[in-house]
Amino acid sequence: MPSISEALPQRGSSEAIARGKAAIARARDVYANLKTYQDQFTVEKIQIYSNYNGVSKTEGRRVCERPGKFSVTFTRTPNWGECSMVSDGQKYWRSVNQSEVYAEGKLPDFGAAQVFQSDIVAENLPADFYPLMRTIELPPMLFLTPREVVDSREEPLEGRPGLRVICTAVSENDWEKPDATADIVVEMWFDAQTGTLSEMVRDSTIHTVAEQKAANDVPTPDAPPRVAKRIATVTRTRDVRVNQAVDAQAFVFKPERSWRQVSEFRTGSGADFGQYETAGLPAPAFKLKNLDGKEVSLSDFAGRVVLLDFWATWCGPCVAAMPHLQKLQEEFKDQPVSIVGINSETGMSDEKLKDWLEKRKFTFGQLREGADGLVMQAYHVAGIPHTVLIDQRGVLQDVTVGYSGEKHGEILAERIKTLLAGKSLKSEQEFKDLRVKGEKQEPANVFYVQAPGEQIPVTEMDPGRLIGVSKVARGAAPWSARSVQMPDGRLVFMTSGGMGGAAMTYFGAGENDFHSAVLEDVGSRWVSTWDAMVDLGKLRFLCFVSSPANQGMAQKNCEFFCHDENGKKLWSSTLDLPEMCAGEIKIASGDLDGDGRPEVAVLVRVDESDGTRGPRRSGKTLGKLCVFSADGKLLVTKQLELENNVNVAIIRDPVDLRNTIVALGGGRVWRFKLDGSPSSLKQQEVKPNQSAVTSP
Repeated sequence: MPSISEALPQRGSSEAIARGKAAIARARDVYANLKTYQDQFTVEKIQIYSNYNGVSKTEGRRVCERPGKFSVTFTRTPNWGECSMVSDGQKYWRSVNQSEVYAEGKLPDFGAAQVFQSDIVAENLPADFYPLMRTIELPPMLFLTPREVVDSREEPLEGRPGLRVICTAVSENDWEKPDATADIVVEMWFDAQTGTLSEMVRDSTIHTVAEQKAANDVPTPDAPPRVAKRIATVTRTRDVRVNQAVDAQAFVFKPERSWRQVSEFRTGSGADFGQYETAGLPAPAFKLKNLDGKEVSLSDFAGRVVLLDFWATWCGPCVAAMPHLQKLQEEFKDQPVSIVGINSETGMSDEKLKDWLEKRKFTFGQLREGADGLVMQAYHVAGIPHTVLIDQRGVLQDVTVGYSGEKHGEILAERIKTLLAGKSLKSEQEFKDLRVKGEKQEPANVFYVQAPGEQIPVTEMDPGRLIGVSKVARGAAPWSARSVQMPDGRLVFMTSGGMGGAAMTYFGAGENDFHSAVLEDVGSRWVSTWDAMVDLGKLRFLCFVSSPANQGMAQKNCEFFCHDENGKKLWSSTLDLPEMCAGEIKIASGDLDGDGRPEVAVLVRVDESDGTRGPRRSGKTLGKLCVFSADGKLLVTKQLELENNVNVAIIRDPVDLRNTIVALGGGRVWRFKLDGSPSSLKQQEVKPNQSAVTSP
């Protein structure tokens, strides 16, 4: 890899540099004196590594009128599909269209250092949106911290004449540091007629490679190097109109009739907020061994600020965060602060982990999580990296899940300094609110939409014969969808909600035949298995839900529900499952006793789990068949010897016309009929290699 000086663009002539500076100065004047602005835009984020290629695209339209009015329609975003942002100069609305939700707020302050905070719609904005809307003086060189113009050249773009200006730039986090290394290349193409920016390419490849080298990420046989090839953001605009008349209706927000207003957007990421259940309370005690086999307790750190980082070598974000933790170790080495990693890889030896750390020059303390995973459970670790801050009194003050990017270490350092000063990071009420959030999780209301890649052209054959329309399917999980017969006899296509989506949805053949119900008391748990049941002419949803534990390798908070068509809870059961388990639950319904009302058969095959990756390391297998009445009364429980891959159905016997439970699993087929006497099933077992015989 060439040095930075060799890889950066060569300086052009003094005339070319002067032309580039003049183009930027002209653009600053244009944007500083804007009254209205309209365009269509595309933003491509390119990440090409030696072992990974990724390109995400955002597309949309903008209409802006100073001061404070704007309408941004995103026709495509990488995560949330179609979105919109509208301000009439007084109020601000934003919507996530596929999820059919919108929120209302105050007009953003474009004079603030950070205009939008935690806004999943605004995160898709092109970078030049802020200069378009700013009401104060623009930065010295307009866009994204260019440090120096090094060249320019006349170059047409889509048939229009213009000038391409090449600059070197610094990281966005370092733009106020005069001695920061300018190792980012920014190319800006300015329209010769309007003076506006029509294309900007911000290439951070050299900067990313330098960061990788600074991280001392030494490759090993089990961790091949990940070398950055091209890291860039390409923003393009077209149909640009400056200071032309704007339709006032553009700034009127008009939600669709099916959309609902929410106070905040909660994404369907499957997030588990259980980590907040001990916020503001004494941190859970533990005893773990370090890499020398010595037992270490939390009490050994009494009187010190403690940072606990739960991590693993296979976790990319964990490894990316570790150089920041090493810097914290060095920054606070003479103060009462302990930086402690807790490695969760029970299959890696102490010697191998020591070698891994030494090669990367990570010297902060390390402990090993036990095979039982009890410490991770006590701290509610569902995803890593999971970073905990404990103050000098032993109170759990902060939890950070994930890697926060370039400012990861800075954020933690500021919090550590606050704790060293004897201050709390939150008030007692804020801690209480977090604990309530951990205990009662709210369901997601925004769902991930997979953006399509570039389409391969298809030779269509008489497509006009297919007559129909499409509509958004909020949170629908295609992998769980199947046809269901409704009480009135019509067939619908029914599905559970997507990841973290506690809802059931069905679509009929008619254009407006659509219904979605949020399931009461499910929260952000996943609907992993479901069935539909008709009881007394009413539709019922039967759903098994759970929360993912430790990267989804196990499940917890398991519960079996029956809801009505509008999502109201009718009854539920925990099925007496282990606190943490992994396995399968299958559901079927049908009238087993001939009284005209259905029963519910639930086939359970789960392993008691310790929450670690890979096969279960301890515990036993639970295999059973449970039969409930339509009202939720447990009628029968029968233990079965089951192995992986089980299923259950209720079918009609053509001989005696009685409904029969058929269960598959463990190399066997079971058939059961519900006897008239309480708590009994009649059974005939059929091995797969035998001919089926009629059940008695």
